[in-house]
Amino acid sequence: MHLAQTSSHDSGWLIIPVIAIVIFCHWLAMGAHKSSIRTEVYKLKAKLISIQWLPFHGGGDRNDTFYEVTLVLPSGKRVSAICKCNIWHGVYWKSTPWSEELLREPVPETKFDPAHSMRVVADCSRCGYGIQQGWVACPNCGTELGS
Repeated sequence: MHLAQTSSHDSGWLIIPVIAIVIFCHWLAMGAHKSSIRTEVYKLKAKLISIQWLPFHGGGDRNDTFYEVTLVLPSGKRVSAICKCNIWHGVYWKSTPWSEELLREPVPETKFDPAHSMRVVADCSRCGYGIQQGWVACPNCGTELGS
């Protein structure tokens, strides 16, 4: 009788290392998932803000892990998306709140800046050509200004 009690008592201690191994493997898998998500965000040319694990999100296989990813798209818009990761299939975006237009970098607008324009401040005394501010000679006849 004493032998049966000892073996059942010793087997109870075996559960602790098994739990530790399971937690360690889950931690390694989450690190691999986050690395894969970073790679996918880099492919989108977006800036990663955060990756948050969603432990109670359903809708996937037993081996799927869900994350909420917040990022800034090249257009400057900040969005959140849910993705699922699986060791066999990589990253799958469950919801993508961006379009191809938002993934493009914004084109800088070309506006006329009056500060960069030259103003005509006088006419050449010799040929009548319009002299702009900052010129030291008339480009038409070569007459030096201020002489």
